[in-house]
Amino acid sequence: MNFLNPFVLFGLIAASIPLILHLLNLRKMKTVEFSSLKFLKELQKSKIKSFKIKQILLLILRTLIIASIVMAFARPAIPTSLPFFQTYSKTSAIILIDNSFSMDVSDANGNRLKQAKNTAIKIINSLKEGDEVMLSELNANDSPSSLSYSKNFDFIKDKINKLQAKSTPANLNSTLKSISDFSASAANLNKSLFIITDAQKNIFDIKSKDTANLLSSFNNCYFVVIGGDNDADINNLSLDSLNVITSIFNYKKIVELELFVKNFSNNEIKDAVVSMNYDSNNVAQRSFTVPAKQNISVAIGSPIQSYGPTTVKLELEPDALNWDNSRYFGFNVAKQPRILIIGSHQGIDYIAKALQAVSSANDFANIDIIDNQKLSTISLDQYDIVITSNSNMSQNDANRLYSYIDQGGSCLLFPSNDYQSTNITLQRLGFGQADFREFAPTDAVRITSIDKNHPLFDGVFKINDNNNDIESPQLTKIIPPKSGIAIINTPVGNLLTENRIGDGRILYISSIPESNWGNLPFTGIFPTLVYRAVIYLTSSNEISQMAYPGDNVVVNLSKKFNSDSYKLVDPLGNQSYISPIRLANSLVLNLNKLDMLGIYTIYDSKSNFVKQVAVNFLPSESDLHSTDDTYIKEYLTKALGSKTSLYILNKPEKIDSEIIRATVGTELWQLFLILAIIFAIIEMIVQKTAKREASIEV
Repeated sequence: MNFLNPFVLFGLIAASIPLILHLLNLRKMKTVEFSSLKFLKELQKSKIKSFKIKQILLLILRTLIIASIVMAFARPAIPTSLPFFQTYSKTSAIILIDNSFSMDVSDANGNRLKQAKNTAIKIINSLKEGDEVMLSELNANDSPSSLSYSKNFDFIKDKINKLQAKSTPANLNSTLKSISDFSASAANLNKSLFIITDAQKNIFDIKSKDTANLLSSFNNCYFVVIGGDNDADINNLSLDSLNVITSIFNYKKIVELELFVKNFSNNEIKDAVVSMNYDSNNVAQRSFTVPAKQNISVAIGSPIQSYGPTTVKLELEPDALNWDNSRYFGFNVAKQPRILIIGSHQGIDYIAKALQAVSSANDFANIDIIDNQKLSTISLDQYDIVITSNSNMSQNDANRLYSYIDQGGSCLLFPSNDYQSTNITLQRLGFGQADFREFAPTDAVRITSIDKNHPLFDGVFKINDNNNDIESPQLTKIIPPKSGIAIINTPVGNLLTENRIGDGRILYISSIPESNWGNLPFTGIFPTLVYRAVIYLTSSNEISQMAYPGDNVVVNLSKKFNSDSYKLVDPLGNQSYISPIRLANSLVLNLNKLDMLGIYTIYDSKSNFVKQVAVNFLPSESDLHSTDDTYIKEYLTKALGSKTSLYILNKPEKIDSEIIRATVGTELWQLFLILAIIFAIIEMIVQKTAKREASIEV
């Protein structure tokens, strides 16, 4: 039994008033002394008993009158129909429809989202004049200002018919919180909540471990499971995730990927095909077989075909659910890097020749060469990388170089013949105090180890290569640093060391490429080392920032970008402009909620590429199995309160009868009002009879 006006039940306390008055009257009775016992003899014992019974009966009747009146005002209702008492209770209904992309699958009963729409329209058709209804999608994107009750049922039906599947995952907890105020402000006492969903486990995801806790605002909650009674196996492959193996993205270099594909069906799926696309152009394909209920990895790759930002789309062939067949990421290949070389002519010549030996200078980069005296006149910000070779820097020069790197610049640093100048530069750039070491040609320093897993050497060495296969230079002079990340080692310290300052990177080679420091510029490793260092420092090793639909995306910007406005281009090419948020030590962009699957690209005010954000589907949306009823009941009981009547329906076609049982069933206030009148009439009759019998002539 439900009470549409339960607070009136506190009035049942008033039912104790007749008992209290009866007890008080007993205490007021006085003893009367008679001069004769003849009156007592005349009083018949049967009349005394009859009088007492009638007094108790009056007490019971008066209590029942009060209780019946209170029950009538509390408006009790039961989910069955009784003859002559069948009534309709005006209803305020809230309908939540799950339109996440998992609902866009078809089973034996047809498309699940269409089934959900038809169920919602059945609910609307069951409403009557005086009812009101509110419609909301079952996700966290509806703001309270966009929600409202309506008595225009045709308008709500039109909204239902226009609902489309979305990439945004459903979240029941967030949606219940957003509608909590509306349940309390409903115009009608009978408040019903309808949740129409495929009941995936992820819709109950409670990241904060805090349920909505709406208490008993709703009288009834109908949880309608779409597809819950369909045992047909749905063949669905999902491109769950990807691992980018390539660490440096360079023009014509192969991008290697490891894809993870999951089979959610009970059948093995043979000869499935995945395609790799660069900016909508198919560049590679792989076929594979996935065992039932298994997750496998698939390797795929293709050379980069253009400069600039690239959108990579991995795509499976169409199946029962196409939304989870695609996954995106992006990378950027900078155009010809602008290189500034500073230092002595001999070192500069060897560096330039090293770059030309690997790739034509005209195709590879734009190179400017200056001597030390012109350094103070050059704006470093116009270059992607600064290479110093035997450059005698002052403290001011070192400070300028530090600021350039901190703002996102790169530097390939060689020492100088001036040991003091080298130490000034190394200490300012975070390598610490360095010691100058000199050896006889017979005791020249050689390489002892190389970190072959460093991105600088990506694709350079074979797996079974060892250090003995590498032509090591013989160094007679070396200035190894005290700190930094070691990449190439010698017995006396690092030959190649990496350090980071702010948004920039530095590679320090501890020996000058000149003949009086050893044979470094004449070895096979030198041109590879210089070329790879330039590629590593000027190429992006950063893939797109990852996000799920509906996430609040915050992008941290490099210090080299300093625009007042940034352009955001969505996957369809639509443009919008965003102002950055300036914090104490950083610059950020708040992109709010990105709902479209694909790559969002950010540019600064000068149309320079800044960053990419890849929005991919939530993997848990691919699991099309519904949650068991026990878990659903436990969750809803905790969220809505134990006083809300719960109905879990695995057959949506029965929603009509369930609504009728709750809203049209039986409201018993008329019955209790009739009982109150009957008890009052009986009380009047009994009271008159009791008064006559009490009139005893003395």
